[in-house]
Amino acid sequence: MRALVLALVCAASSGAFADPHDQRYFSSFEGIESSDFVLGDVNVGETAHFSGDAFSGFRGIFELYRTGIFGWMVRPQGTGVIEFDPPAKEAEFYARTRSIANGPTTITAFDEGGAMVGEVTLPAPSAWTLVLFQGRIARIEVFNGDTHALESDGMNSMDDFGFTPVCLADIDGDGDADSDDFFGFLDLFVAGDDRADLDGDGDRDADDFFLYLDAFAAGC
Repeated sequence: MRALVLALVCAASSGAFADPHDQRYFSSFEGIESSDFVLGDVNVGETAHFSGDAFSGFRGIFELYRTGIFGWMVRPQGTGVIEFDPPAKEAEFYARTRSIANGPTTITAFDEGGAMVGEVTLPAPSAWTLVLFQGRIARIEVFNGDTHALESDGMNSMDDFGFTPVCLADIDGDGDADSDDFFGFLDLFVAGDDRADLDGDGDRDADDFFLYLDAFAAGC
């Protein structure tokens, strides 16, 4: 399965987010004042859940906002978490540390089994950096290594966040649903692999099997 990580330093004065990768869901966090929230579409079951020692909001520090006046910020020595359901095949966003930061930020993506898909480290300080993860991304962790005693001095920020969920039927990640995917799912199901738990209830049962059949019939 392909895993690609790109970190591209972008000028802080860049204009609106250009989206060359056709993200299905996108947010600049405007109007979201919360430490625990969901982006995406709950009705169709395609979501990104933001939590951890982080929050979305406005704190009056304008270098932390790339678009508008809101961003998702991780506290010094804290870890922000983004969990995708289903996994994302691509996640793309801008991130930075403060101009007075004294510690780096490490952004790590994992698949469902906990294997690392990719990792990007932002130095202290850093300008807005475009981060792109591709593969099968179940979770992103953002660790803020800053040690400032005053929270506002050491916060980092993420903005202009986009993600595209995987096609559930595409088990091997080649972009379509065929016999390789069908038998691949059967192998995962028989082995009791977490990737066969499509409804996220903690086990592999008939509900997961029929969910996969529906997804397979729908195609990619």
